[in-house]
Amino acid sequence: MIREAVAAAREVGDPHGVIWALHIERMYLQQSPDMARRAAVATELCELAARHPSPMVLDLATTARVADGFIAGDIASVRDEIATMKSGDSGLPRVRVTWSTLVLEAALALLEGRSVDAEELAAKAYTAGRNDTPMAISTYGFQLFALRRDQGRLAEMEPNLKQLVDRVKGQPFQGPAIHAGLAYL
Repeated sequence: MIREAVAAAREVGDPHGVIWALHIERMYLQQSPDMARRAAVATELCELAARHPSPMVLDLATTARVADGFIAGDIASVRDEIATMKSGDSGLPRVRVTWSTLVLEAALALLEGRSVDAEELAAKAYTAGRNDTPMAISTYGFQLFALRRDQGRLAEMEPNLKQLVDRVKGQPFQGPAIHAGLAYL
């Protein structure tokens, strides 16, 4: 059905419809082992971003490339994407670049076992994005949760998670994530 939506948007010549249909397909493919299809969708999103630049489209394309790099274990491509974002050549708004690069650098530090750096970068990312990026608090929480789990200090997260339950009530992404975190404890 998703591919039908992409085909229909192509058929009527609606580039923004194609972009959104591809974005939905990417979300569907998150759990798929079909890396070739994931890469094809990411490539097409990047091509569309070049032809129809807007902060939202550029963000979707950038997210697709970075996610594929992490999933494939291609850390060099993730580092390249961070460098492109920092250079100002990505076309993304500066506040988004600052937050995104700090989040990505924190994720790399987590993967590399650099706990002190990961915690510092995650906190900086939250500070940079808290006023302009709706996902700043949940992203910070996810990174801190992963860090505390790796450190064997997960119990420290419980009071903060319980405090967030009421704040995220009704939010389609953050609410279930907070409840899942509490259940994991």
